[in-house]
Amino acid sequence: MNYTYSVESKPLRLRWYAYDTKEFFTAGVGFYNGNYGDYTLKLNLGRGKVYMRPVSFQDAQTRFRIEEVKQDNGKVIKEVIGSGYMDESTNGTIHIKLGGCSDILILG
Repeated sequence: MNYTYSVESKPLRLRWYAYDTKEFFTAGVGFYNGNYGDYTLKLNLGRGKVYMRPVSFQDAQTRFRIEEVKQDNGKVIKEVIGSGYMDESTNGTIHIKLGGCSDILILG
C-alpha cells in the first residue's frame, strides 16, 4: 500500500548580516521543499516569489541560484537575482548575496 503525504517544513530564519556594524537584522523566513529540493524565501523586501535552488556540489561546497518569479501579461518570468553558498566556513548556514545589497543574507 502506498501512502503519499506532504510534510510542511519548519520555517528557517533569514537574517541580514551587516559587515560594517557586525549586526544581524530580521529578513524573513525560508521553507525547504523536499519534493523539488529547493527553498521558498519570504523576504521582507516586497519582492515577488523568491526561490533558492542548488546548482552545484563541488569540493565540499554547495552553490545556490536565487530566482525571483514574476508574471508579466500571463507569462511566467524567472530572473536570477543572486547566488549563495554553504561550506565549512558557514557552519551549516547558507550565505546569500542578492544583487545590489552590500549585506549578506543568512538562511539558518
